[in-house]
Amino acid sequence: MPASKFLVGAVCAGLLVACSGHTDSSAKPLDITKVFTLRSTLEPNFHVTTIGPSAIDPKLLRSLAPSRETVDPAECQKHASGQILPPDLTGKMAVISADGQGDAFAVTAIESSGPLPHNFTIPENCRHVTFSGNVAGMDVSGTTDIVGAPKIDGAETVGMHIKSTIPTIPGMPRQTELYLYGAVLGNYAVEVSAGPRFDPNQPAAPIDTGRAQKLLTDAVAAIRS
Repeated sequence: MPASKFLVGAVCAGLLVACSGHTDSSAKPLDITKVFTLRSTLEPNFHVTTIGPSAIDPKLLRSLAPSRETVDPAECQKHASGQILPPDLTGKMAVISADGQGDAFAVTAIESSGPLPHNFTIPENCRHVTFSGNVAGMDVSGTTDIVGAPKIDGAETVGMHIKSTIPTIPGMPRQTELYLYGAVLGNYAVEVSAGPRFDPNQPAAPIDTGRAQKLLTDAVAAIRS
């Protein structure tokens, strides 16, 4: 699966674990297709693709958390796997993904049929959790950390950092890393995911979290414009 498509699913599955800010209560309609204008902010060496606008893909609402997951601390289960969007959520989505300079980014704008759920009360002991479980028959383990996200006026924002170990070839586990940032504006949401491009012949590049956070603020400004 291309990195950008994986990131789109991951960010939708892990949306809204912790939020800060104030929800936009304005009834003014937003235009999620304006997320495509972010193309102009990227350097020419980025490979950019777009999806939509189209109906929200139910496959993106599935949990990516390991089945039979074990979490430590145990009371932090929902904070390790992410609060999943309702499976019957309807509406529209528009996605722009960009691969370049060693990283893969995906920005998803969602217009839902109702206010998006979120949980912004995170106990201090749940800001760092470890997890283990099974995904597609493979044993997976890792950590989830709550990280800072840009403050955006009139929006709730979230930041997560997920690191996991996934076996590929027996005896050669693969380390994966993903940053997720999101903003909720009533019936709308913008989500940004960032991870390293996978190249078996090259070490993973550091993830440009500064670019990811700027993509979040730029995307919110775009759909509001």
